[in-house]
Amino acid sequence: MAKQHFDLNDDFEAIIKTQLRNVAEICKIPTGWTNYVYKATTQKGASYIFRFPRHDFWVESLKKEVWFNKFIKDKTKFKTVNIKYKKFDGRGYGVHRFVKGITMAEGYQQMATKQKQILARDITNYILSLQAVDVREIDLPTFSEFHIGLADVNGDEKYNYMEIFKPLFDKEKDKKKLVLVHGDFNPGNILVNKKFKMIGVLDYAFASVSAGPADLAVLLTRPPYRTDFYNYMIAEYEKASKKKVDKKMLDEFIKARVEIEADYVKYMARCHKDVVLPEVAF
Repeated sequence: MAKQHFDLNDDFEAIIKTQLRNVAEICKIPTGWTNYVYKATTQKGASYIFRFPRHDFWVESLKKEVWFNKFIKDKTKFKTVNIKYKKFDGRGYGVHRFVKGITMAEGYQQMATKQKQILARDITNYILSLQAVDVREIDLPTFSEFHIGLADVNGDEKYNYMEIFKPLFDKEKDKKKLVLVHGDFNPGNILVNKKFKMIGVLDYAFASVSAGPADLAVLLTRPPYRTDFYNYMIAEYEKASKKKVDKKMLDEFIKARVEIEADYVKYMARCHKDVVLPEVAF
């Protein structure tokens, strides 16, 4: 079977110019783990994001994301993107209008305490709005199933992912108790405005169903958010949901996420050296 993905030998600028007229600027966004990502701006000032999957696994995830973005659009108060699925030489890629704003990851160090607390409240409302969606009307993998599929991409035989994810599998066995989760709810996928208010959410390629703390765990995995923001999130989540966070369960999710991210960083450093990678250990 012919490959469905893209690689560094592809002329991405030429592909972009088949879709946009009067291109003024094309720049690569070097933080794309799953896709080669480019921002293209026309002479009239309109900007677009192009995403070219790095692996056949991510081609299928992109197809899922195109469908899911339409599904979720009116189910939260936050912006999402309208991704168009295009093809070049038989291979699929995504394009959507650029959403103005910065990511939480970009703005976090400039946020005051009160702004972090308000952002934690917005994030809580978003997570709970996902949990309110009736998952019986959609067909998605569990959080664990998706991440094990992701681990297979890495091809690292020293990791026993079935063992790493066993605590999560056990909690995801009762399908009636599962809720909708973003799946990759890291600070790079949360959009904020100039006042650091949450305005949108990006990248639903990891969308799945799971036990409650999956999105909290992903958000709190990386080092900068394991201190004060951890406490803000727990306080806001417990207040809004009127439930105590099972911190033992949350830590199990965080541990599994750290394992998979650390292994994926090694894979990206080995196979895709063009990517700027974040710090993931804590």
